[in-house]
Amino acid sequence: MIFQNNKKILSSSEMMARGGIGKRRENRNYLSFDKPDIKLSDEGKKLLKLLEKGGNVFLTGRAGTGKTTFLKYFRATAKKNVVVLAPTGVAAVNIQGQTIHSFFKFRPGVTEKDVKKAYKNREIYENIDILIIDEISMVRADLFDCIEKFLRINGPNPGSPFGGIQIIVVGDLYQLPPIVQGGEDMIFKIVYKSPYFFDANCFKLGKFSMIELQQVYRQSDLEFIELLDSIRMYRLNDSHLLKINQRVLNSDNYDNLGVILVTNNYAAERINYEKLTSLSGSEKKYKGFVDGEFKSNDLPTLQDLFLKEGAQVMLLNNDPKGRWINGDIVKVIKMEDDYIRVMFDDGSFDDVSKYKWEKVKFALEGEGKIKSEIVGNFVQFPMKLSWAITIHKGQGKTYEKVIIDFGGGTFAPGQAYVALSRCRSLAGLHLKRPLEYAHIIIDERVEVFMQEYPKLEL
Repeated sequence: MIFQNNKKILSSSEMMARGGIGKRRENRNYLSFDKPDIKLSDEGKKLLKLLEKGGNVFLTGRAGTGKTTFLKYFRATAKKNVVVLAPTGVAAVNIQGQTIHSFFKFRPGVTEKDVKKAYKNREIYENIDILIIDEISMVRADLFDCIEKFLRINGPNPGSPFGGIQIIVVGDLYQLPPIVQGGEDMIFKIVYKSPYFFDANCFKLGKFSMIELQQVYRQSDLEFIELLDSIRMYRLNDSHLLKINQRVLNSDNYDNLGVILVTNNYAAERINYEKLTSLSGSEKKYKGFVDGEFKSNDLPTLQDLFLKEGAQVMLLNNDPKGRWINGDIVKVIKMEDDYIRVMFDDGSFDDVSKYKWEKVKFALEGEGKIKSEIVGNFVQFPMKLSWAITIHKGQGKTYEKVIIDFGGGTFAPGQAYVALSRCRSLAGLHLKRPLEYAHIIIDERVEVFMQEYPKLEL
């Protein structure tokens, strides 16, 4: 870390997680994208050249290998029409992209029978060169088939797989899986081998190359990386468990030990409410402003944000000056109408102003150029209470200090791995209760696919 005038300045390596910052163009209708402030490794340079040559790719890698950061770099430097999508609204806002359903105008529960020729905005689909889908582990096989059929009908080369568009899917199958609601599981017993995208009928048609990034940026401790790998792929033994369980707390005093990761929303909300209520001093309400097409469940924080001095919050944006990054945990020390002063772990402090998130959709600007059109804004202080958050909402984040509470146990494949891999070091990791073999759930179908599908070496 480098500090100047009590302001927190990140080094170039710590800027790895920043990603591209969107800037308004002069006409204030479209976004342009800066290159992330990173220096590509040899691995990254080879990957960039490979993607520029074309061909469909499944880009994967363990947590902390910079998959999403590379996605942003590729999008900012590509000279072709690139569309970036994600399965959820929050994930789409994070990558300044659009949700799969909104881009293709899919209704909830869409099936291949519902996919038709597009008459409105078809010129957008006809001009796509590259389609990137982030968080692909959460995209179901039936939805992936709907995407392929839509593009085959409406893409630049009708009749060709994916309409002749280069498809790049990004994510880690050992992290959180697709969601299958009650009553929907029958389709994955009859039509598909599993809910995962690689079991979609179109996956073979796409002839995807799998590339697995190896260089870890989040952690530098080789022993901790090995422990995480043993959990990710269920290769752990008693010695691994013993090492991790040395981090079990012997006290209920969690103050200054970081964010608590829990398995469900109820537990997170209860902890945050109790912690905020226990603080002395008056509560202050900050009202956010929503304009345009921004749904409430896509908001990165509450529209009505209640804070007190001493509240532990997570910062939700990448500061353009590099003073903090999305996911930093800080403490509120002063509240004014136009700024909130926060203190970092090292005692440094800074003032946080309101931030504008922009909801985008892809549009054709002219001459066949696809641009990200701004269709909604949300203005609020970029923070939320974070004594506790769910493991699900912590995916993609990096923390210096973490307390993990598995409560009554994990219930989804990859949940334990996602929680443990959020922390930068073993020294910053704390467990409320011991990790058990039962907490580590691996989907056998993922294991088979990752072992048997050929990987392309960089």
